[in-house]
Amino acid sequence: MSRKEYENLLRKYSIPVKGEKVSKKELRERKQYQRQTQYKQLAENFMGLENLNLKGTLREQVYYIIENVKLKELNHKLSIERIILCIIFYIMKSDNSSVVYNRYPIFNEYGLNSNMILTVWCRLLDYYRSKTIIKPIPTTNYNHELLYNKGVKTN
Repeated sequence: MSRKEYENLLRKYSIPVKGEKVSKKELRERKQYQRQTQYKQLAENFMGLENLNLKGTLREQVYYIIENVKLKELNHKLSIERIILCIIFYIMKSDNSSVVYNRYPIFNEYGLNSNMILTVWCRLLDYYRSKTIIKPIPTTNYNHELLYNKGVKTN
């Protein structure tokens, strides 16, 4: 049996049959996969617009955030469409600092304002900060003479 035939059989029998019992864990995983693909498709539609037109690694960055961050934790009051647009704008802004959201009609169409965008950004950066390995270590070994004299040592 070839690899292609084997993969086809796996795909064929992985689809649930009517009346088949499915565990809660499997149902949860399926639903999560379904949501993720829906969010990715939505992001794909937004990024494919003429004005946004994200390509290459920028798209991959958007997909990475969608896969790894719980979107509703970024702002539970906003719709998923708005959150995804905020993420796309975040990636655009990180790539090119001269980007302004008022120039793009899609952001105005969905009613995004600077407060919404900043809320999503802050929570996204908070997520990144929580995942970093480097954390501050409390210490009392400060050289107070250097701290109070703005880094200039006095004799």
